[in-house]
Amino acid sequence: MNIPLHRLTSAQVKVWLMGGELQRQQAENLRRRYPGGVGVLSPTQCLFAYVRPDGSVQSLTPPFRRYLISEIANRPTLEQCPCAEYFDPESGGPWKLRARDGEHHPICQYKPTSMTVFNLLMRAHREENAKRPDDMRRAEERALGVRGEKTRVTLR
Repeated sequence: MNIPLHRLTSAQVKVWLMGGELQRQQAENLRRRYPGGVGVLSPTQCLFAYVRPDGSVQSLTPPFRRYLISEIANRPTLEQCPCAEYFDPESGGPWKLRARDGEHHPICQYKPTSMTVFNLLMRAHREENAKRPDDMRRAEERALGVRGEKTRVTLR
């Protein structure tokens, strides 16, 4: 069974998770757009629900399956994607001047690898900062203007 997959934005997922009438309206809109049913994806491209052809919602349980951006029905084209405007040093301008066949930037937000690279960089940054916790604390205190004395807040 090959059904289309529709990726929601983070705001749409928040509304979806509220349930009730708002979720029913979103499901009805998706049912009209995809009459044969549709899989609903989170911003991280994980399938978390189905909207059946009659408009009813079937929620799925974890672990959620992840899909590639190329498998999603409402994926952005290169012209619509913000990565088209990323600066490319080789072309001396935006990425869209160098992109071939609608290829997205290597660190495009819609590629799952970009989050992996970001997490690796953040982990390395945290490990580097963990080596110098006293230095970091002193720098934060200097930036905040704290001189070591405790401040007391009184409410009247």
